[in-house]
Amino acid sequence: MNISILAITALTLVSTAQAADFCANPYDAICEAPGRTHAEREARVQLLLADVKNEALAETTLHFGGKEGKFKIPFFGREMLYYNDQIAKIAADRLTPLELNAVLDNVERVKGYLKDSLVEQNVFGNITDAERAQMTDIVDRTQVYTQFGLLKKYGGSGNLLNLNLLSYHMTCGFDGLSNNAFASLEKDTPYIVLCPGWLVRAVGAGADTSENFRNIIQVMSHELGHHIDAGKFPQIYTRFMGCLARQHGELLQFGKDWYESLIASLPPEYGKFTKLYKVFRHSREITADFWGAQSVRQYLATLAPNQRLESLQTAWSGICGSQDEGVHPTGRYRIEVLLRSDPEIHRLMGCAQPDRASVPAPKKGCTLSGASSGPVF
Repeated sequence: MNISILAITALTLVSTAQAADFCANPYDAICEAPGRTHAEREARVQLLLADVKNEALAETTLHFGGKEGKFKIPFFGREMLYYNDQIAKIAADRLTPLELNAVLDNVERVKGYLKDSLVEQNVFGNITDAERAQMTDIVDRTQVYTQFGLLKKYGGSGNLLNLNLLSYHMTCGFDGLSNNAFASLEKDTPYIVLCPGWLVRAVGAGADTSENFRNIIQVMSHELGHHIDAGKFPQIYTRFMGCLARQHGELLQFGKDWYESLIASLPPEYGKFTKLYKVFRHSREITADFWGAQSVRQYLATLAPNQRLESLQTAWSGICGSQDEGVHPTGRYRIEVLLRSDPEIHRLMGCAQPDRASVPAPKKGCTLSGASSGPVF
């Protein structure tokens, strides 16, 4: 057999096996991938933080008259304030090059995938020409700030009276190393921030440019999506959220065991209402995740089939292990439902059509136009 044919056959087998893993068990396929588990992501940031703390401790010791090499851990007063400030400054210095590579170099690329998704939804008839134009304008106007940019703009980390900096510190931590991101408004200008801690958790801890991009495409498009989510354009998402309630609403939780027990005790006719309520209480996060999934899908379509699972693993591993049922659904729901059951993701990953007669009955996927024509998961 020709060597090139052997290579193509091997590549096909690998991509088919990868698709089977994702199609059958998407959460484990993403969250248990080597190098991308929650524990491994946390280990990378803890390694950086330990190094930063040692440098901050040495600087604090010398600043307050101590001897080099004889560190005294500050527990209170001016020493502790200085120590914390040094941690923030050193972390910022270390992470500024990573912010430039992972975030600023990729802003227009991610926005491009999101705007392609808006065009697609317009072609499908799910958003009007006017809505697409308005949403595209919002995406174009949204500023993407880095820690360095925020501190420079608002006068340093000590300016605690500035609401933008306060939001940053509350979300990202005083050292910027929280695994988080957020969207907000400055007067009439929409903006988003990706915490440096999210960036350094990537495979390679920031040293791999390809991994850096894959690590931010979902979270950046999700945060951009917040500026065009159900809070801003509720009419667009009615059929999508209604479908989620019917097909997957029982997988959402209220976040409190006693509340779940109370709901379970209600007569069956209340089930439809409780599923709708569960979906609508998460409506902004769910609809931002919709755009995150669509943007990632646009990117996956540019890749060879054998590269797609690894890209999904990097793009979505940041939410692995999340149990938040306050603002966000759990990471498992976001991956198994909002990502895996998307009909276009289902198609792109080569997932087989499930048996309609299987028990329990397979679920349909959800789009802005409602339920998919056939079951997907």
